[in-house]
Amino acid sequence: MVGWHGAPDETLEPFDHDVFHLVPVGLSALEVERYYEASPTPPCGRSTTT
Repeated sequence: MVGWHGAPDETLEPFDHDVFHLVPVGLSALEVERYYEASPTPPCGRSTTT
């Protein structure tokens, strides 16, 4: 499994947990800001106004 572990500017080594081999993906603080915090449109293109 591959995924972001939730902390910017931090690198973790791949590890095993139970039957899963996990590979953390590193993101910079800028990448987190641009992707997660500064979305110019709501998810799925939905409008926030009615």
